[in-house]
Amino acid sequence: YSNKNFLSKNNLKKLARQINIKSIKKFDNCLENEKYRGLVNQDIKDENGIQLGVSMINNAKSGVISEVVYKLRKYDTDSEQEYTKTTLYTKVSDQICGVGYYSD
Repeated sequence: YSNKNFLSKNNLKKLARQINIKSIKKFDNCLENEKYRGLVNQDIKDENGIQLGVSMINNAKSGVISEVVYKLRKYDTDSEQEYTKTTLYTKVSDQICGVGYYSD
């Protein structure tokens, strides 16, 4: 893992500005106070009630890209509709890295 600073708070803030998120102030506050850190682990569950964040943390392996598919609403809209989302994740050093996309 050659760039350990990639996930630093300062770099995440820089990336957020590059992709023009709606509210930089909200993003910065959320990142700094970690108010929602536990929500991914606790609230997002698959069809069988398994907590996805906990599952990903426990099952991530270095050098292996794993996939999980679940339903989630799009948080950049006010809609409560849930869409199919796929997340690919792996373990890099002591971090879990993932990327997700909506397929519908």
